Amino acid sequence: MLEKKMQAQQPRCQAENDSFRCELISFNEVLRLSKILARKIKASGYKPDLIVAIGRGGYVPGRLISDFLLFDDLTSLKIEHYTRAANIREEVRIKFPIPVDITGKKS
Repeated sequence: MLEKKMQAQQPRCQAENDSFRCELISFNEVLRLSKILARKIKASGYKPDLIVAIGRGGYVPGRLISDFLLFDDLTSLKIEHYTRAANIREEVRIKFPIPVDITGKKS
């Protein structure tokens, strides 16, 4: 029921200016793209020490990719370069840094 309701809603991006473009995608699309990326990582032979999800839109893909890779070490950070309503800030800032020491880690 909820899924049908969500599919019926048209995704929209709201911003104070028309120059901000974004594409909202469904969970199924996030799942599909995460699987593709996990397969590419596996095929490349790359073995990260840590997966870093970037908030806000990267939390779910980060978790999915870590699951597909059967990888437990997942952390996150939040970077801001937009103010409210998608207005670009002059400087990027890390609002919530990575909460663990990643010195010497491959991510």
